[in-house]
Amino acid sequence: MGIMPGCVRLSVGIEDPADLIADIIHDDAPRSYRAGDGQRKGGQYAKAVESYQKALEEGKKPWVKAWARFQIAECLRLGGKPKEAIAAYKKCTSDTEHLLYPRALVGLGIAHGDAEEWADAVSTLKKVSDGRYGLWKARADYALGQVYIGKKSMTDARR
Repeated sequence: MGIMPGCVRLSVGIEDPADLIADIIHDDAPRSYRAGDGQRKGGQYAKAVESYQKALEEGKKPWVKAWARFQIAECLRLGGKPKEAIAAYKKCTSDTEHLLYPRALVGLGIAHGDAEEWADAVSTLKKVSDGRYGLWKARADYALGQVYIGKKSMTDARR
């Protein structure tokens, strides 16, 4: 018996092999969403953003819209557009009970760091680091260390 369509499975993340992430089995995703996944995994972030935008329009299931929004933010960040990524991540953080909330906060914090908005990066990552978010707490702690190194605050980075 296989995994049912639309279910979650755990796998090692493509962008950062140190992360353990949940991927959607997208048997019920629109083609544009699946195309975006392939483009994202292949490093074609601008094309992936276009595909995920199309999936937002085509997707009838709530998970498609939530994950497409999140993947757009991720692709903007990974594609070197931190300011645009910040705006996109903020759209993913309105529901604090959503599965993607801590993951989006970590991405938002990293994007703030990429934009050298140190205070925003620290405060955003601390929301996860000080919270109840399991593996995302560890990822936030790691990202927080990177932010402290970026802002040349070695004393804080050692904590």
